[in-house]
Amino acid sequence: AWATVADERGIHLYDARTGKRKYTLPSKAHHSQITQLTITPQGRLISVGKEPSIIVWELGEKSARVEQRFDSRIGSGCISTRIKIDWT
Repeated sequence: AWATVADERGIHLYDARTGKRKYTLPSKAHHSQITQLTITPQGRLISVGKEPSIIVWELGEKSARVEQRFDSRIGSGCISTRIKIDWT
């Protein structure tokens, strides 16, 4: 799978084999523009917002759900929280 940002706050997920869009993740999960996306080897999507927040998404065949959310109130664009994620 691969992902792109849609409308600054939404995320489109695509099928890597066909190139077709599978679904769009909820745009209200982030409160501001998404600045970074990555897909882990374990098949999770991590999105980073400008507000700042980090969301770990569990990707399914037809939809995704928020698995974990990390928010920082330290300052604009500064995320200094240690994050431990169990990828098993």
